[in-house]
Amino acid sequence: MILENNYLKVEINQKGAEVIGMYDKNKSKSLMWSGEMPWWGRVSPVLFPIVGGLNNNTLIHEGKKVIMSF
Repeated sequence: MILENNYLKVEINQKGAEVIGMYDKNKSKSLMWSGEMPWWGRVSPVLFPIVGGLNNNTLIHEGKKVIMSF
């Protein structure tokens, strides 16, 4: 999905609503990492609902254990 106005063009992956591209029309410049190899072959890592790992894949929320495997 692409959203744009006179200033910006934004590309959004419909699966997960991840912003995968942003372009500044006035500066004719991309504002996001393009996911080029060999440095990082993706646009962004999975950041929802947890950033990073969990001890034993377990989250304790309000006293209840929630197993989260990825």
